[in-house]
Amino acid sequence: MREYYHKKLKELNIHLYEMCNFVIEQIDNSFIALYKKDKDLAKVVASNDAIVDKMEKDIESDCLHIMLREQPVAIDFRRVSAALKVITDIERIGDHAEDIAELVLDLSNEFSSLKQIDDMAKTVKKMLKLSVEAYIKEDYDLCESVNNMDNLVDDMFINVKTVLTQKLESKEMQAEDVMTCFMISKYLERIGDHAVNIAEWAMYTKHI
Repeated sequence: MREYYHKKLKELNIHLYEMCNFVIEQIDNSFIALYKKDKDLAKVVASNDAIVDKMEKDIESDCLHIMLREQPVAIDFRRVSAALKVITDIERIGDHAEDIAELVLDLSNEFSSLKQIDDMAKTVKKMLKLSVEAYIKEDYDLCESVNNMDNLVDDMFINVKTVLTQKLESKEMQAEDVMTCFMISKYLERIGDHAVNIAEWAMYTKHI
């Protein structure tokens, strides 16, 4: 029975990795669409959100199946119930990738992104990957790394707002483009928050 449980848990972890990697790809494509002002790619990212939703429901079904059939002991129950919370945060990160892609549809021809936003995107993607690894590998040191990176993202967000204010005052950027950049940075900051949530759920599974 335990052997079957561990087999199902391994499958669950594989599906979590797949969902995480697909959402990271969604973030990447939303930024490619942003840089290239590629509205067709932006629409693809938006439509792919349905795939993320299906992944969430499939993993949710796997978790409920394990709970009902295997009747896991307390520690195992915590691990499977945490997975249900993890996929909720990953799905919401996917929503924010879609939000960023949809902003592309209204870009002005003069729009250009900021290096500070690019740095935020790289950091939150790393946070997401590390937080999921922390859960799957039960590596609780990674949880602390994610928390430290979240402080960095918060500082980046403040810096982006400062830079955007300066560009607006100096008329280096149009008001609409300043707002677009601000919204992108806000979505990235929220992605970082969800990664922290995942790290916290990883800590929840820690054996006491």
